[in-house]
Amino acid sequence: MTSFWAKSIRAAFCYLLLLWGTGFLVAQKASPFAIPGRPPPPPKILPSQLPPPKKITPPVKKLPSPYDLRGCYQFEGKWYFALYHKTTRESAWLSWEQNSTGVTHAGDVFVFDPENYKVTHESSNPQVAYESIDLAEASKASGAAFNPTSPSAAKPAKKAPVPPVRKAPPRGLVVPGPKRK
Repeated sequence: MTSFWAKSIRAAFCYLLLLWGTGFLVAQKASPFAIPGRPPPPPKILPSQLPPPKKITPPVKKLPSPYDLRGCYQFEGKWYFALYHKTTRESAWLSWEQNSTGVTHAGDVFVFDPENYKVTHESSNPQVAYESIDLAEASKASGAAFNPTSPSAAKPAKKAPVPPVRKAPPRGLVVPGPKRK
């Protein structure tokens, strides 16, 4: 048997829970201060429900290739092309077949286009892209052509007259030497 006081405390506690519950339900209703016709604000998203952040990738840099295409030829169904590295001054002949995807040289991949005589340079670094390499034009000779002649037929060149050298007094501050007694 429970006492009167225990029953009255239990009843008061239940009454308070009932009041608080209805108070919470009333608080969740639409606010009288909200703007009519506007939808309610979206529910708050917990940090565990946030979408994953977008992966930021840096822009790809388009650089001129450090290689030159110096020559190419086809022999027995294979294409051969010469690449010249501008900074190390080294060249290499690479072979390319019609059904291959590319040729690996010095860690990079090169794809030859036999119709246009171009090489596509694909870098091993994903942030760097190289421009396609065109066939380099032959360097043109500068100056007069070499015409060998016999040494007896060569005429000595006339020397230009040398103007006489005039002695002029020294310029600037002149300090006289010590006087003797």
